[in-house]
Amino acid sequence: MAGITPSVYAQSINVNLDKQPAWGPMGYDTANFYYLPDLNIYFDVNNALFYFLNGSSWTSSQYLPTKYKKYDLYSLYKVVINNNSKPWQSNKEHKKTYSNYKDDKTQTPIRYCSDSKYDKSKKNTNRQ
Repeated sequence: MAGITPSVYAQSINVNLDKQPAWGPMGYDTANFYYLPDLNIYFDVNNALFYFLNGSSWTSSQYLPTKYKKYDLYSLYKVVINNNSKPWQSNKEHKKTYSNYKDDKTQTPIRYCSDSKYDKSKKNTNRQ
């Protein structure tokens, strides 16, 4: 292969597996936010904060408000959003785009994944 120089691509990889909660969806090395269509809320993975509507304003909290306590975060569908630092600003679009995932129970949470790369995440159960 004389005369051919292989191309080398530098890639920045942001891995936050250790911060993802056990109820998060498996299959993602990086997940900055989850959008939960059933509840119309967001979860900031890196800061462990939920964002939800409180009247007409978005509010953050470490815990879900009481009105969401009956929901099982392990069974709800989570949409991973990595391209927006404030995804709730696109909430109208997210509600429309991801409404078909309401009541979808096909996603496997990290808790039930056998891949050892998720071992630390499986211990992150206190974020609900």
